[in-house]
Amino acid sequence: MKSGFVSVVINYRKTIHPSGIDDVAAAIKWVTENIHSYKGDRDKLFLSGHSAGAHLVSLVSTQHAYLEKHNLDVSIIKGVIAMSGIYNVGNPLSINHNDWTNKLYRSVYVEPIFGKDADTWVKASPFTHAQDLEKHKIPPFIIINAATDFGLECDGSRFYELLRSKDIPFLKYLVIKNTHHQSVSLSQEVIDNCLEFIYDVLSG
Repeated sequence: MKSGFVSVVINYRKTIHPSGIDDVAAAIKWVTENIHSYKGDRDKLFLSGHSAGAHLVSLVSTQHAYLEKHNLDVSIIKGVIAMSGIYNVGNPLSINHNDWTNKLYRSVYVEPIFGKDADTWVKASPFTHAQDLEKHKIPPFIIINAATDFGLECDGSRFYELLRSKDIPFLKYLVIKNTHHQSVSLSQEVIDNCLEFIYDVLSG
């Protein structure tokens, strides 16, 4: 409560998709029903995630079926903080789907969770769903990449440009100097910008 916030830190299954995103949606439902008991306000809900967590909070905010299973509307999400995330599951490291970096990434990270079906990768990509949504169906985003981020800067900037083309309010994109994929979430610059983002959205 130091800065006036209640934080709910969740876990999710690292098993075959969609188990992880189902867990995130269920956690959001729990928060909406229980956060008042911890002096929180369900009408001021922000989601935050790093790496795979950023993929999940972005997906639940753009593929609304997961929230709808719990009779929730995306309007419950006031903003999304996505750090070093994945927005195109099949090719986050470069635009070229067949680039060797994307092939390696898929073999190590994608196929164990999402399988080898490219159609599943597309459906699990926040970018896919955001393309088809109207402006008012996408919450505000702050998208953050580390200066050294395994190539995920490519995906972060692409997702940002997509949201910018839709004129999403309060949208921000940052690349944090002197950070890497593991350290970016600990940066004071990230903390300061995230606080500013939250305050801007709530006062807007």
